[in-house]
Amino acid sequence: MIRSADYRDLERLEQLWFHTVVNGHSLPRQYWQARRPDFRRDCLGAETCLVYVENINDTADGFIVVAPGDALLWLCVNPVKTRQGVGSQLMAAAQHGRDQLHTWLLQDNLEARVFLQDRGFVERERRPGPVQSQYWLCMQFRKVDGKNKPKAA
Repeated sequence: MIRSADYRDLERLEQLWFHTVVNGHSLPRQYWQARRPDFRRDCLGAETCLVYVENINDTADGFIVVAPGDALLWLCVNPVKTRQGVGSQLMAAAQHGRDQLHTWLLQDNLEARVFLQDRGFVERERRPGPVQSQYWLCMQFRKVDGKNKPKAA
């Protein structure tokens, strides 16, 4: 089930986030460690922060964070729950009532890129990343005529 996150979820969300970013990228662990305060600010200042739980009193097995301006900041799923529809449910809940979403991700995060592309996101922009030969990719999703289809740029 999907529910709104609350402050009590923050430690668990940070654990899921840290595991996801460390294992999903080639950047050193220290790079992400230094960004823990930013992650907490993202969650606390989010327009939408939703969590996936099996039952209402369970700890989160996934979450999605959307900032004002339809910026998808984070989508993380417990590794034991991947490929079970958790990410898809969270994405559908975040897209509900929105005409578009956009996100920035590092090019080496192939699993996330494929996930987003399978859900109608298309690459719109590239910027130099934190290390040489690594780029940030902006991927965007737009509804067309109220349907979840990518809109041409």
